[in-house]
Amino acid sequence: MEEILTLDQIVTKFVKDESNQEYIEFLEQKIMPICEKILSKQPKELEKREWSRKVDINESIENVYQFLKQEISSNYANQFINIIRQERYGNVKVEILPKSEYKDDVLNGVDEKGRVHIFFNETPYDMFAIIHEMIHKMNRVDTIIDNKRYQTKIAEYFSESPSVMAEKLLGQWLVKNKKISNNDLRMVENGRLEDSKISVREVLIQAELIKMKQAGKELTLENVLQMLTEKANNTSNPIAEVFKQETEEPLVINFLLSEQEMTFFEGQQYVMAQHLADNLKNRENPKGEFRLLHEANADKDTEIEDIIETIDDYNTDPNNMDEKDKIINNAVLECIKNPDKRYYISNLETIKEICEEILKQPYPEIEQEEWSRKIDINESIEYNYKFLKTISPMLASQFMNLLHQYDANGEIVTIKPYIDKEKSINCCNLNIRKVFVHNNNTPEDIFILLHEMVHAMNYARIEADGKFFSSFGQKYIIETPSIIIERLLGKWLLKNKIITSNDYNLVKRNRLKDSKYAVCIVLIEKEIIDMKFKKGLYITRERIMEKIKDKCGIREPENFSEEDEERCLYALGDVLTQKKLRFIDSQGYVIGQYIADKVENSENPEKEFLRFHNLAGNVNLSLDRILRIIRKDYQQEDIDR
Repeated sequence: MEEILTLDQIVTKFVKDESNQEYIEFLEQKIMPICEKILSKQPKELEKREWSRKVDINESIENVYQFLKQEISSNYANQFINIIRQERYGNVKVEILPKSEYKDDVLNGVDEKGRVHIFFNETPYDMFAIIHEMIHKMNRVDTIIDNKRYQTKIAEYFSESPSVMAEKLLGQWLVKNKKISNNDLRMVENGRLEDSKISVREVLIQAELIKMKQAGKELTLENVLQMLTEKANNTSNPIAEVFKQETEEPLVINFLLSEQEMTFFEGQQYVMAQHLADNLKNRENPKGEFRLLHEANADKDTEIEDIIETIDDYNTDPNNMDEKDKIINNAVLECIKNPDKRYYISNLETIKEICEEILKQPYPEIEQEEWSRKIDINESIEYNYKFLKTISPMLASQFMNLLHQYDANGEIVTIKPYIDKEKSINCCNLNIRKVFVHNNNTPEDIFILLHEMVHAMNYARIEADGKFFSSFGQKYIIETPSIIIERLLGKWLLKNKIITSNDYNLVKRNRLKDSKYAVCIVLIEKEIIDMKFKKGLYITRERIMEKIKDKCGIREPENFSEEDEERCLYALGDVLTQKKLRFIDSQGYVIGQYIADKVENSENPEKEFLRFHNLAGNVNLSLDRILRIIRKDYQQEDIDR
């Protein structure tokens, strides 16, 4: 005869088993906070306590099938109906019987042999019972060890969640399609809430028993009841009411004694399921969230850590998000929804690798912050012309022609005196092919002028509906020829003693600063895109700050400085101000810096410049081609630089 364990022995055995520690931690961290929320929920007011009509069992099955087909997936619908139909061919997977044949030892559910049992009563409730148990069957994957069946790891925590979430989605569809009344749905939801509150009681009481044992207390009935009484007197409602009920009628304690083991596992599954189903309304893609957990339950390789961030996100109510978080979420959503931008998103992981290379770069040594001499704009023009002649006389002529060229909207190149940083932005507006340069009478003006002029010199765009567009490939390398030419120009100016080494280092430092800022824009925007695109999370500044603190997940975090953290914060501020993402433009600077670094000391950097200069003017340039060039020519370790 087997020894009958006392309550103390049952709990002690559980607590001492180290393999149970993760379940205890999950109970404390995730389940306990949810319990009070569920207890606080009130049942919905009913018009009457009767079903609106009878529903034939075949109609119930058909309605569930149509729901899955129309709302979830035709694959799900086909799987559902195929499993049900198998019983017709002697391979019984589903047993659907009238409630009159109900037996005490067989409940609605999936038994150890994988057979589904459903008892119907020809009411709207039958449809919810069918979807609940059939979802269990459809995502059930058991591991057999020593002739015992074990659920997947994820199912130990979330096995009830897909089924209860499916109930919620089914109910909305049935009401929408006038298959049931609103009152019918409220009756079903009230029943589910009542069951969940029973599970909450089971969980809360067992959690307190665990705490008592961890504190070294003996679990006699007297001690337990005394503890529950104290909890009832010192805890706010509605939890206090649970403790009070248990002292008056110790249902949970008696159940533990009859089962001879801790039973909160199933209880916490129902608690989590109720929580997730209640908060589906807060999700941007409720059907997708259901599918995620449904499929995760059937995946043996899924770890709880893989989806817990998403689960935590259910606590976020988009209606209560502050305006700044809403702006960020909307900016990311607009980006994701744009099919053209999906191409760039899909390659962000590759760009991230390039970003990390740039972060490693040290700044050149600066002897002094002052420029060695003044250089007026005419000198800058002359030096650029002479330099370009050493690369290509044709380019030199094009440079001079553009300086004196006009179109219907006036001059192509506008050169004005430098005022301040805010009002003196140097750029080449590629939509209208206009160059704007501000002269500050420093050696840096020579570089700025040539940088922007090269943009205008390789200008080529696709016209559609009166608007001009770059090809995907052009966007990737739009800055590459301009940054490469800066390096070639710098060495020529040094060689001809027009500027000093310190002047050149100041220019290179400023370029690297700008490039590192572009890197940080790409890194932080990749993180927030991943939050939304890969994980379906609401983006909050708190989550973004965590990513910045985590160095944006780069492989060598020591290369991510405090200055880079500040750059990420500044980039986030730009998203809030401009209400859009900027990684597509920024990655052009990242790639330009990276390739310029690679070709600077190569055998023929002038040839590489001309190569990218011509590529930048190719309106048919594909993104894939550019990525192949980068991988083949610049990411091979054995290439001669």
